[in-house]
Amino acid sequence: METFALSGLLTAALVSTALLGTETVPQGALIETSSLQATHLAASLPTKAPLTQQQDWLQSINRQQIDPAALQQRFPTEALIEWLEQARQQGTDPAQVRAVLQAADWQDQDSDLQTADLDGDGRAEWLLTINLGPDEMPWGRSGDFWVIGDSLLYRFFQPVDYFREVREPIIPLDQDFFLSAPQVLAVQDFTGDSTDEVLLRRQVCGAHTCTHAYFMLGHQEGQIRPLIAAQTEPFQSGQAIVLHDPELRGLTDETGDGIADLVLHTGVIGSAGAGAQRTRTEVWAWNGAVVSLAQVQLDPTNYRFHILYEANEAFEQNDLERARTLYQQVIEDNSLEDMQWSDEFPSSRDSTLQFAAFRLTLVGLRESDRNTATQWQAWLQQTYPNTPITEAARQLLVLQAEMPLEAACAAVRDTLLSQESPEDDFPGSGPTGPLRYMGYANPSLGAAEVCPDIRMSELSIEQLLR
Repeated sequence: METFALSGLLTAALVSTALLGTETVPQGALIETSSLQATHLAASLPTKAPLTQQQDWLQSINRQQIDPAALQQRFPTEALIEWLEQARQQGTDPAQVRAVLQAADWQDQDSDLQTADLDGDGRAEWLLTINLGPDEMPWGRSGDFWVIGDSLLYRFFQPVDYFREVREPIIPLDQDFFLSAPQVLAVQDFTGDSTDEVLLRRQVCGAHTCTHAYFMLGHQEGQIRPLIAAQTEPFQSGQAIVLHDPELRGLTDETGDGIADLVLHTGVIGSAGAGAQRTRTEVWAWNGAVVSLAQVQLDPTNYRFHILYEANEAFEQNDLERARTLYQQVIEDNSLEDMQWSDEFPSSRDSTLQFAAFRLTLVGLRESDRNTATQWQAWLQQTYPNTPITEAARQLLVLQAEMPLEAACAAVRDTLLSQESPEDDFPGSGPTGPLRYMGYANPSLGAAEVCPDIRMSELSIEQLLR
């Protein structure tokens, strides 16, 4: 911070103190003092380069390797942080800071500067959304998010990541700078420690669908840090909840622990190539260490393959009774609909029925009920003779009489994989037919998924449903 900037803030503070110390202060004097403070704030504020210079520079550079010094000449974020630290330390009214930042295009709206005591020290920190992207995109401008106390307590991005295009390695979607800058959705206690946490959202939109990334920050172990449990799915790794066209349905206690939870209803990807998707409500709750997925309520569906997916999830959670009921519904409920991409593709009906009957055979064996397993293998033989799935069920029964079920399943899996065509072949080919590709937003059920590794069945709900 330059000397003239500090003296401006101090002068404003001294004038204000002198005026307020008199017995009567004319209202006009107060207005004049406020204007004086605002003038000094604006005069000392680090400013960005003119808009056209920002745009021209960004168009001229290699965004995979951005020169930090050149960046700071045009977007002096580090000087702005020092300015904000000084302003807060000197007790400057956040409303005045907010007005100055908006006038200089560092912020767009009043909600871009909020205050909350995150560390419980009795003094509120400043929560700031900072505009950096010179161009307004349909989903918002790119930028950063800072928590300012006596010093910078948290920043979402490091300066080296501003405007940077990352091609290799692939980074999680929520960490891409070109999503909108983090915006505060809520400030309240989500951990039960009687101090506030901050819920943030970023978003990006494609031709058909907007994708939202939710973040939560809180004071833990002496620092401001992310609180969402780490995700591991492709493009969703990192500490964020990434959903397509979601709706925030509430910040209420759904788990009965007296602490507010995050309730989100998922949307769908609006592209035809994504396939028919099943929406759900997710409850994310504090578990004592992180905010993790605590409850999932699937919305009703009339698609047979959706019921198959639900049955598979129950199977992987070792809820064999529920899995058996759902697999039987797949086979016996004639009101369910099936999916067919076009006349060139087979309907998903036959493949779905075969997959469910094989899994019922497997459920019988897992429950040491060989009679039931044999009955479902016989149903397959009668209904779908000579198909790869029917033969796989017969092979499973024979091998399971000679070796552990895990080994028998592995042998069946190898046989089915040897019959599966390359991924770029016709999607309806292979042992599982069209189930291998029901749209890019749906799980792929190929040969490897027919008889899964039994030892891997105890997966967490987060792994199964995200």
